[in-house]
Amino acid sequence: MVVDAVLSWANGPSLVEGILPSYSSDDPFCQTQWDCLDRSRVYLISIAIHLALFPLSHVVSNLLSSGYRNLKWPDKLYWCSCIVANFHAIVVTLAALRELPTYADSVVVWNYRLNAVSMFASGYFAVDAALVYTMSYLGHKKFHSVAIFVHHFLGLWVFTYCTTSPVGWIVARWLITEASTPFVNTRPMLSMAGLRHSPLYMINGVLMLVFFFFFRVVNMVLFFVEAVPRTQEFTTALGPVGTVLGAICIISGVVLNSMWFFLMVKGALVVFFPPKGIVSEKGADTSIEEKDEVMELLHQKIE
Repeated sequence: MVVDAVLSWANGPSLVEGILPSYSSDDPFCQTQWDCLDRSRVYLISIAIHLALFPLSHVVSNLLSSGYRNLKWPDKLYWCSCIVANFHAIVVTLAALRELPTYADSVVVWNYRLNAVSMFASGYFAVDAALVYTMSYLGHKKFHSVAIFVHHFLGLWVFTYCTTSPVGWIVARWLITEASTPFVNTRPMLSMAGLRHSPLYMINGVLMLVFFFFFRVVNMVLFFVEAVPRTQEFTTALGPVGTVLGAICIISGVVLNSMWFFLMVKGALVVFFPPKGIVSEKGADTSIEEKDEVMELLHQKIE
């Protein structure tokens, strides 16, 4: 079977032995074929999977959505990138949630399965960062986001570097923040499909705000509550380079998540509690279209 063949290849020796060395064949952690997947091979598999999802997303969307069929090709590519991002988010969130209980006794221990998840995430970050850079360079504004490019570029290096130290707990806590991503990415898809005024669009917006709050705000507060007392353990495990990279990525992540959550709350207030007495050029109170323009602008900033 294809899965068995891929797993067999992924359990091979490292393709970059001097950078990401192979695991020892007699390592007690390596009990099943899923436990000690080679990091360099998982990275390549991730890139291949995420790239393959683009044409697959195009075919499926073309069959199922008339709104998609009417889009121009840059918008179709953006739509497909949302589907790819959602796939990645679901996979890494579920994998991280599965592994978190293994840190009940200690948060600084090796977990090779989470190393594989980290490299899977790094593969996605590489694909998406390249897409954002290329499409921005070609002048397509929908893809232009310095924040996302920097965030994913840093994530690519940090998640890879974290596989060289027993800090999988940090990786898992950050990867579960991706639980809110499907709702964030579904929003522009619904808009492009002509469903901006539908109940589904509103429900998705509420779920986006709720999931973002719990997984990116509350989760991060709890992360710091648990991590700060163990700072010495983490800095020792990561070393100077890893500590600096991790600090930069964590700080940038906190700043971006805080900014995005502020924009989401601001947008939600505009929708649910529209300002009174604001008159449009047509002489009427703020219209649904104007509210949508505000929300669209906020979404573009988030993206």
